[in-house]
Amino acid sequence: MRILIARHAEDIGPPNDNKTRGLTVIGKKQAKKLSMVVKSFNPTHIICSTLKRSIETANIVSQFCDINIIENELLDEQFSGNINNNITFMNSKGYINSNESYNGGETYQDLTNRVEKLVIWLKSEFTPLNGEKRPVLITHGRLMTFLITEILGLPQKGFFLAIENTAYVIIIVSKKWRPMLVLPIPGNQYL
Repeated sequence: MRILIARHAEDIGPPNDNKTRGLTVIGKKQAKKLSMVVKSFNPTHIICSTLKRSIETANIVSQFCDINIIENELLDEQFSGNINNNITFMNSKGYINSNESYNGGETYQDLTNRVEKLVIWLKSEFTPLNGEKRPVLITHGRLMTFLITEILGLPQKGFFLAIENTAYVIIIVSKKWRPMLVLPIPGNQYL
């Protein structure tokens, strides 16, 4: 089985509400370019997070590929919590690290647990027993890093990737979900 995991296209960014931030004009162009890549991947499913920038990216891709999207909150960005009375998904220095947590937010361990649940869901939904399945996951940078390390069986602690807008990775897994090949591709953020 092949899985394509992509980061959403460029969004309008902070200080706008993280849940409702849509794509910029450049982000929409990036999503169209990503659509061509995804179409050549011959996807069977497109699954995205429930955050607007991911949904908008997935909608552009799904229209090009003529496949409906499935929203799944397991693919949402890490929620860092309440920092100085502001609801945020990251702190002022970037994402929270393994020693931080904020009021109401996901800890590093919470995110690890959520990614483990996501992999269990992927394994149950996309077993290669019923023919070749090629899911496309459109998500967020931090979650992508955790998901890649989980699938590859690497420790998450200390493993960080700088994942640009619309960067993607194709992971080929065996019937027993052992990774056989990983093809990382940089995004098209420099339009």
